[in-house]
Amino acid sequence: MGIVGLENKMATMDAPAAPETPSKPERIPEGAPPRREPKVEPQEPKEGEIPTGKIPGQGGDGIPTPDSDVKDALKQAAEKFEFDFTVDGQTVKKEFTRDQLKAQIQKSLAADKRLNDYARMQQREQQLLWLAQNRPDVFMTQFGIDPDQWAHDRILKRIERENMTPEQRKALENEERLRQIEEENKRLKYEHEQRMIQERVNIAKENYTREINTALSDAKLPNNMWTQKRVIHYLQEAYGKMGIKLPAKDVIPLVKEDYINEQRSLLSNMDPDAIVETVGDDVRRKLREFELKLVQQKEMERQQKGRDYKPRAATPKQDGPKLRTMDDFRRHNAEIKGEKY
Repeated sequence: MGIVGLENKMATMDAPAAPETPSKPERIPEGAPPRREPKVEPQEPKEGEIPTGKIPGQGGDGIPTPDSDVKDALKQAAEKFEFDFTVDGQTVKKEFTRDQLKAQIQKSLAADKRLNDYARMQQREQQLLWLAQNRPDVFMTQFGIDPDQWAHDRILKRIERENMTPEQRKALENEERLRQIEEENKRLKYEHEQRMIQERVNIAKENYTREINTALSDAKLPNNMWTQKRVIHYLQEAYGKMGIKLPAKDVIPLVKEDYINEQRSLLSNMDPDAIVETVGDDVRRKLREFELKLVQQKEMERQQKGRDYKPRAATPKQDGPKLRTMDDFRRHNAEIKGEKY
């Protein structure tokens, strides 16, 4: 590009842009029919497609509906997944719910972690064993021992032992034997104390378990993991904050109140169909029996009121003045008013 072409290009770039001319409105001939905009028919969403402006599990205005959330939660909880497993060369089919599958995966992850920890410990033990057999100086440094000082002290003790008289050597051997006996006695005493502590813990655990089971049975509460944890929680709270060892039956009212509140919170957000499906046939039968009992009780109260009813005795009719003519009527009114007739 020459100098002239470059100058022309720069002048073009520096020149202000031309103003846009407003477009003239389209003229419609006289007598022509008015233009109609094409009508767009709403299309049904395809399978798996979310309608515009709506979110699954929510109402048309985008607000979540409790009934749909509860139904979705119940549906997901009841959904089952089937898997094929190979166990000892045989194929086994197993079904899991979502909660069961989650629990199995958690157990598997925990087991993998423990296996990895055990493998690292074994590897560490093999390394230490190799160092102890081949590099004892490095092995000592792993535990904070100076190998040179250890060797010096050991050689010095050997020299001192060789320079002892037979009586001194015998006395030293007796001291070492006595020290070993004392250490063995300490070890046995410690192991005995640990066994006694473990036995007391096991006895206390059995007693608390029996006491909790009895308290839950007397209160007609379900004896499951949730209720047992709640009982233990309140017992620990009482002992940790106030230093009081309460019997399990004293915290049962608190556990029962928590349990009832949890059930009410769950059922209050359900629609009638979901409630009936959740409580099952046994609870529905008990509810019908309770309603029938209320109806029978009201009927008995109504019949009892009918039997206890006593009509009032009729009051004797009092004979008043006989008013045969209009004059008699006027005279009677005048007497009532205290006037003369």
